[in-house]
Amino acid sequence: MIEDLLRETIGMDVSSVGKGKIDADIGACMRRLGIVSRDGYEKLLRNSPDELARLIETVTIPETWFFRVRGSFDALAQRLRELRDCGRAVRILSVPCSTGEEAYSIVITLFECGYSEGGFRVDAVDVSGVCIEKALSARYTANSFRGVGEHLQRAYFRREGKCFYLDERISRQVNFNRR
Repeated sequence: MIEDLLRETIGMDVSSVGKGKIDADIGACMRRLGIVSRDGYEKLLRNSPDELARLIETVTIPETWFFRVRGSFDALAQRLRELRDCGRAVRILSVPCSTGEEAYSIVITLFECGYSEGGFRVDAVDVSGVCIEKALSARYTANSFRGVGEHLQRAYFRREGKCFYLDERISRQVNFNRR
């Protein structure tokens, strides 16, 4: 089954996004290719890494924004201050990192807690190459700032028209990888 292939490849639990959405996405990919049989499409997926990557891009949901679930970042800040006071090294992994907002929010939190460049390591991983490319561009729209105060926008972003560009001192602190 294609659902099993998604679980084997990217660890996706189809029930987490809904079987209806996955079925619709699979159907759209099959129509794009003119394939009418799910068995035929599954065979193609198992033999074509490029087509499997296209399906993965279709079924993943890159919904995120800066400081999403604010309480998590407050708890992170508290723990970071404790580690800083003990002189402990900090390494953080952001998975899935989607389009980068969470990973960059972690770096901003580190800076806000008094850490300096090079005083920590943040790695970020996602299954979507498209999301990783967007994260690496470090360019966002207002939708990525739901619930974020203007002080953070002014401190860490440069606005040009409708786009917000993340300060390079933040963006260069994250090591993005596609799994």
